Amino acid sequence: MADKLRQIDQFSGRICKISFFRNFIEKDAVADDLLLIFVVTGNINLKTASSSMKAFTLDKDNFVVVNPNEKYCIENVTGIFAMLSFPHEEIYRLLGGKLRIVDCNSTNVRNGSLDGMRSKIKRLFGASVRNELGIAAFEKIGYDILLTLLSEYSEELTDNDRKSEVKSWIDNNLREPISLETASDHFGLTQPYFSKWFKETFSVSFLKYISQKRCENACKDLLSTNNTLLRIALDNGFPNAASFTNTFTRIYNCSPLQYKKKHQDNTAANTIEVADIMEYLDTAVSSNEKTPNIIIDCNAPSESLCPYWNSICNFGIIKKLENYDVQNQLRLLQQSIHFKKARISLDENDWNPSRGFYSENRVLEFLYEINISPIFVINYRTFPKTDESFMWIEEFIKYISHKYGLKQITIELFYDTFFNKKKAEEYNQSLKKIRKITDSLRLKSEIMGPGLLLSPDGKNLENFIIQNNDIDTVSIRCVPIEVFEGHEYNIRIMSDDDYVIHQYSLAKKILTEQSVYKEIAITSITNSFSETDRLNDTSWIAARLMRTAINGYGKLTSLPIETPLDIMNRDNMDEQIFNGNSGIITRNNLKKPSFYAYQFLTHLDENMLYKDEHMMVTESFNGYFQLVVQNCCPLSYEYYLNSSGDKNQTLHDDDLFESKNPYFVSLTLKNVPDGEYFMKVRRINEQHGNVFHAFKMMNYNDFSFVGKDEMELLRLSSCPDMHGARIRAANGELKISIELAPNEIQHIHLIPVR
Repeated sequence: MADKLRQIDQFSGRICKISFFRNFIEKDAVADDLLLIFVVTGNINLKTASSSMKAFTLDKDNFVVVNPNEKYCIENVTGIFAMLSFPHEEIYRLLGGKLRIVDCNSTNVRNGSLDGMRSKIKRLFGASVRNELGIAAFEKIGYDILLTLLSEYSEELTDNDRKSEVKSWIDNNLREPISLETASDHFGLTQPYFSKWFKETFSVSFLKYISQKRCENACKDLLSTNNTLLRIALDNGFPNAASFTNTFTRIYNCSPLQYKKKHQDNTAANTIEVADIMEYLDTAVSSNEKTPNIIIDCNAPSESLCPYWNSICNFGIIKKLENYDVQNQLRLLQQSIHFKKARISLDENDWNPSRGFYSENRVLEFLYEINISPIFVINYRTFPKTDESFMWIEEFIKYISHKYGLKQITIELFYDTFFNKKKAEEYNQSLKKIRKITDSLRLKSEIMGPGLLLSPDGKNLENFIIQNNDIDTVSIRCVPIEVFEGHEYNIRIMSDDDYVIHQYSLAKKILTEQSVYKEIAITSITNSFSETDRLNDTSWIAARLMRTAINGYGKLTSLPIETPLDIMNRDNMDEQIFNGNSGIITRNNLKKPSFYAYQFLTHLDENMLYKDEHMMVTESFNGYFQLVVQNCCPLSYEYYLNSSGDKNQTLHDDDLFESKNPYFVSLTLKNVPDGEYFMKVRRINEQHGNVFHAFKMMNYNDFSFVGKDEMELLRLSSCPDMHGARIRAANGELKISIELAPNEIQHIHLIPVR
């Protein structure tokens, strides 16, 4: 190692330590902790074991994660880079002893999904050099970064050998008293056997290994802190300073103080000043405020738009679809958004085939009237699985195929569970019986299932697909939580803007690993931890839906929310108009902002010209342009700490968001016909086109005061804000400026004036 440099006022907390370096060369190093290497200015060459020790370049604002015990090498540093270190002991504690490998390299991701992580890292830099933010802010942001890495960019190691388990347990408990007795008991082995196995495996005795590891950790404290010998001794598992000094001297042939004097870097010549980092932070802020200029060549090859977001809609239990009010709202929904398929649940109380299909027939007539094809959902949990119930299915399919002349049918056998071999085999038996019924009726069938919520490692889907390889389409649900199986279900909330894309990608990865090449359909998404959340009534949910739709383009196949109408909610006795239900239309036929997220997307034209994380630009065959743009604000740490919908009622609106910044962009369309264009802009944000905001502004205590006039006002308030402008294309270029408020969505239509 040569020319290693540390900032004098290096900042560190319990969860994270941050150091800034320049003129740094580190060859053949092994990471003790989880490292995040971020380039502040200039660039560096980096090699890691995960990249097969092949060199790649990290330039400004890029970063990579190095896992504990992973080899890495840093060379050719020009400028300043930061190293964030997360102690392996704290990670071990957070994960309950489980091991996870983080895979996060910003040079491999170009879709903007890591912008939120960059923002967090820069905020951590700010907390490290701006003293007024204090250690509390530093700890909070550090935890947020670590939890994001572990929840969104890591996978669990499930096949650890004994050596890895023992090493991990020891390395993460060195601060505690460790004896041969406690170690052997922990791993269920006798002391003589464990002692012999350890020496054969690690080529050193158990006690000597403990002493060496503790002294290695103490070396770092000696060089990077000004702590006393007693503090360093206690922090590294020694009972007192004398014991530490004696052990250290025996291993290194010098005392701890002599070691510190000998190895401590000379920082006087090359100290990184706080002003250098502050200048970077100020530059980063000012560069973020610069308006990006996007240039789109309209003569460049384009692709046909694939509007996947309207492929599936959830209509719910078939019995509820007989309701006149429900049908009216679904008719309105279908007229505006044009969904292709509707999931309807055959949640029968009586599976007797002799009772007839009068209710089902009325609902199917309605579905075909509004031009939508049914997906018949059978809940495997409540389905009796008796001969009589399968006979009901056979008679039902026979009846509707004859009545409506069906040539094919889609059935989803829904069973959200942690699959083991027995459950998967039993499920497969029911699947085969349904397939046999459709085959006997000479119907082409698409059988979907099981509609599960993936575990973090996707093991439940893997267990399912091994026994159900003949299913046609794998269906999953996406919720911003991670569920673990144990004696009880464990739930962890995900602070992940792209959780839908990540869960879909995990499902795809599991199928590929099993050499199963099936279509994957998302059958429902929920945008908050609770089905009732005050944000479900706001413009934020519209911006988030559009953000997911844009970022998921080319990846996802469907984007159906769990319950599209509030009137379908389980609690039909609630007379409140706004109670945080997840529907996009209220019980009183008021369109929420999220309704317009779908409608704006529906208006896009045939050809895709451009896409980034904020917008999609399309063109029609007759020279019209249509754009959708979103400015979804990231949710705050406080929101996730208060994940229950009821708890979030106590938070102030601004406390729900990490930041609320406007978005500006300048757009240039090149190679367009010169002449005048009319620009129509429709927008929804927190103040405009937001019926929930309009009701809050009325300042009514409850809905008992809402009469006919108030409802008319609310209906008008639910319409998007609209304005138009005439603009001119010259020299083949059409330039427009776009500005979005926080949590705003826009639909922009450019019409040539001929």
